[in-house]
Amino acid sequence: EWLAEEGVALRQVTTKDRPTKFLEYWTLKESYIKARGMGLELPLSGFVFDLSRHTDDIKVRFTSAINDDAARWQFTVGRLGKGHLVATALERRNRDQVAITYREACEPLLPPPQFHTDRRS
Repeated sequence: EWLAEEGVALRQVTTKDRPTKFLEYWTLKESYIKARGMGLELPLSGFVFDLSRHTDDIKVRFTSAINDDAARWQFTVGRLGKGHLVATALERRNRDQVAITYREACEPLLPPPQFHTDRRS
């Protein structure tokens, strides 16, 4: 379950960009629940991201369902290669902004699959 304001934000994006924006929200939510180590014990409707700013300045707001301090978190979302969206949730001990850089570590380990069509009648 998501918050109504996330639905409103998604509807304000062009139809073409909506799937990407949805995935940005989803990967950010996933990064937070994984960073907390609680998975889906945390309600996805318990927090909302503000993606109206640049992807290096993503803010989170918690509802009363989650007892957390938004100021202790830093979130980013970016691309890794052509087809991968990456989100990070970084718990900061102090309030300093941390620079996060995405880099591909290696080429794919396996070659892409090749499909053959059998044209027997």
